Amino acid sequence: MHEQHERVTVTARVAALVRTVGLGIDGRRGLSGTQITTIAAWRTRVEPLEITIARAQAVRLAKRITVLDEELHANQATLATLIGRTPAADRPSCPALAQ
Repeated sequence: MHEQHERVTVTARVAALVRTVGLGIDGRRGLSGTQITTIAAWRTRVEPLEITIARAQAVRLAKRITVLDEELHANQATLATLIGRTPAADRPSCPALAQ
């Protein structure tokens, strides 16, 4: 649960940077996974200092989102495996296994 909350918070921070600083990404709507991946892959450029700092921060945050996505996916898979080993897995209404 903590990872999900952190992901939402970090995504909001990246979106705020994109909206307030001209970084070349349309941030008027929520950022897509593709946009997060694009931002995470940005390299340093010769730009004004404030843009350089904002871009570096956006890259750092986007990379953190990528790590959090991997952790969330792994946690979900582990949870499904563990629940599958319990008597709860035999219940037809087990939501964790419905995915």
